[in-house]
Amino acid sequence: MTDRPRSLSVLLVLVLNMGNLGAARSAEPAAPPQKSYPHVNLAASYVVDAAWPQRPQGMEWGQIPGIAVDAHDQIWLFVRAKPPVQVYDAAGKLVRAWDNEYIDHAHGIRFGPDGTVWLADNRTHVVMQFTPEGKLLKVLGVPRVPGDDLAHFNRPPTWRSHRRGTCLWPTRRPPRTIGEALS
Repeated sequence: MTDRPRSLSVLLVLVLNMGNLGAARSAEPAAPPQKSYPHVNLAASYVVDAAWPQRPQGMEWGQIPGIAVDAHDQIWLFVRAKPPVQVYDAAGKLVRAWDNEYIDHAHGIRFGPDGTVWLADNRTHVVMQFTPEGKLLKVLGVPRVPGDDLAHFNRPPTWRSHRRGTCLWPTRRPPRTIGEALS
């Protein structure tokens, strides 16, 4: 295609669009745009890698209600399978995996400011603190005893870390927050 036909095509498109602008001006003024929640998407594009992660032969795969990335860029999966805690490097290679007697139904995973791993379990009604290697440090709540007081959880939902090093767990009923120091 030469430059002349391309130039004529561009000119034709511009002329047609100018006509549309004139028609829009002669009609009633358009309503102001509706203010809505800002739709900001800062996510980089991605491509699904069906080969990630590289799970060892025989390792179960289940629902994944918890995913977190630690300070070493390792991806932690808290899965509803055995072993429930699976740690992968960025390339998808399994770094380590572990289990614990209190883990029955994975629900959430977070990291404390000291690098410890916090897990919430729906069936045992506890929130647990572990070392990255899987050593149990602390159990909050009474295992397998649901409740709605300060000593019990009832299927603990997700939680947030407070900037002062306190982890806050909202209870389901009645709505309130229970805090525990993460150090």
